[in-house]
Amino acid sequence: MAVLKGFSKQAVERKRYTLDYACWMEESELLTDYTILVTPDTAPNPLIAEGAYVDPTYKLISTFLSGGAAGVVYTVRFIANTSAGQVKSDDIQLRVL
Repeated sequence: MAVLKGFSKQAVERKRYTLDYACWMEESELLTDYTILVTPDTAPNPLIAEGAYVDPTYKLISTFLSGGAAGVVYTVRFIANTSAGQVKSDDIQLRVL
């Protein structure tokens, strides 16, 4: 899977990241479910995805990412399901400074 984009953050930061699926879906199609996976697991200092939500148009998925171990590059995978039965998987990378 190709990475959509890479970002950097400090371990103390908590930032919102949003993926827009509107250009991929049919106009009447809606997001119905999603999963967010973070790898690698760097216990005791993991990167945490929390507070995820779909916007009122059911076209965007947002989540807050916080924590993480300094120097680690994480992959955050968004898996979106739609009302038309489509499944789309997208990755972003996040380097913790």
